[in-house]
Amino acid sequence: MRIQGIKTDVEAIAKGMYNMFDEDEQAMVAFGMLPAEKMDCTEKLLNEKIENMAKENCEQMFGFRPDNNVAKKDLKINFVRDAMFEISVAIYRHANSIGKMIV
Repeated sequence: MRIQGIKTDVEAIAKGMYNMFDEDEQAMVAFGMLPAEKMDCTEKLLNEKIENMAKENCEQMFGFRPDNNVAKKDLKINFVRDAMFEISVAIYRHANSIGKMIV
């Protein structure tokens, strides 16, 4: 899947995250909730990843020079928001596919 033009394997991320959840956190997912600490950590890591990617080859990937901080900030905000949404949905989809969803 492409999020803001960046290839992102949300299904693999979601499956890996779900497998890292302990029994209580998996029970939370079954009732339609996500563990806040793990989701906050994921958001932080996505922010760091996009920042590092932007530093390495910003103009090639995103079509602007690194000195264009407004475009860089907007891209980062939009990417992280969209990626977190897709990962959240994929976690529920994975839980449902293995028969762990109650709601």
